Amino acid sequence: MDYSKKSFEVSVDAFTHKLDMLEMKVEQIERKISSKADEIVILQILEHRRELEEIHKMIQGIDVYIESIEAQLQLLGERQQQISDYQEAMGLRRRKVKMPQSIAPLFF
Repeated sequence: MDYSKKSFEVSVDAFTHKLDMLEMKVEQIERKISSKADEIVILQILEHRRELEEIHKMIQGIDVYIESIEAQLQLLGERQQQISDYQEAMGLRRRKVKMPQSIAPLFF
């Protein structure tokens, strides 16, 4: 059969109805795509928020750790000052230890 020579006649109402149905299906697909895209964006935002919360907790832990180290350094400095003050009050001095010439180059 040669369809190129055969004429298909469709009423205007039938054509309009089919076109309307096609438009409704396209709109339905567009809504589904938009909804799916919104869901994906929401999931990405939630994942980023979770990651940011983890990073925030890590930073808080590091901050506490740094404060602890700073407090220990402060205490160490105070103790060293107390020792220096005590040694000075008692007339004690630190003696320099002289290294033998044969091993001195290993340390400098």
